Amino acid sequence: MKTKLPTIGIVGGNGKTGQWFTQIFQNHGLSVLIAGRKTSLSVESLAKKSDIVIVCVPISETQKVIKKIIPYLSKNSLLTDLTSFKIMPLEAMKEAACGTLGMHPLFGPSATLDQGLKIVFCKQKDNVLVAYLRNLFEKAGIEIIDMSPEEHDYQMAYIQAFTNAVNLLYAKIIFENKNVLKNKLHNPIFTLQSMIM
Repeated sequence: MKTKLPTIGIVGGNGKTGQWFTQIFQNHGLSVLIAGRKTSLSVESLAKKSDIVIVCVPISETQKVIKKIIPYLSKNSLLTDLTSFKIMPLEAMKEAACGTLGMHPLFGPSATLDQGLKIVFCKQKDNVLVAYLRNLFEKAGIEIIDMSPEEHDYQMAYIQAFTNAVNLLYAKIIFENKNVLKNKLHNPIFTLQSMIM
């Protein structure tokens, strides 16, 4: 007898990150439901109909969305998110009776599977669907890094602070020396950094 595949629900699934994950799940034969501000399906209905609910909204909305959907989740489901901070969403998930997991993909929506992608897993309330997601991602060639939410946020603070400091310095120099961008001696690294800015 064939095992029923879980239904995935992505809150905020119309964004680029949500679309990236939708494609991965559909490539593995899973049904994906999407709810957001412009969908006919409400987030509450999505929570009721989904086995795995992924919150993929801006950080400022994450806690509010998690608290809104918790009452509609079945105890056998899994609630997770894709936020780049992990303590805050997992704190909101504590009230859920179902499995809970914090995820942080260490890549953007333009990434391809041949780039050695990684996703951080911060486990909170384990259930069989956590193992299911791990297996699915690993089959797709994505490495899973297990970490506590505290360690994740500590390390990300350094990584993001360093990157932002470099970018701010770069922007300051460009702003103060606008003719630098007109220079004909651009090398590939300068061009790439200018595009990022």
